[in-house]
Amino acid sequence: MTPYDVHHGLAEQRVAARAAVLAAAYGGHPERFPGGLPQPPARPTEVWINPPTTGSTEIAPDGRSRRELCWGVTDPEPEGRV
Repeated sequence: MTPYDVHHGLAEQRVAARAAVLAAAYGGHPERFPGGLPQPPARPTEVWINPPTTGSTEIAPDGRSRRELCWGVTDPEPEGRV
């Protein structure tokens, strides 16, 4: 499921299409599914390409801030700017 699908109201269609494919696969070869008819994953409630951040104080595993990683900037940010 892509963010486009969720944001443009296509998620339910995608889940239904996956359910139909899984049902067809189960109908053709039930021996491959010992747990019975498989179900598609639930529709996501949130999707992100780039999740929102809480500010530039996030620290990478190597100790650099997000701002340093993105822009190579090591000086403090001006007051009131993110």
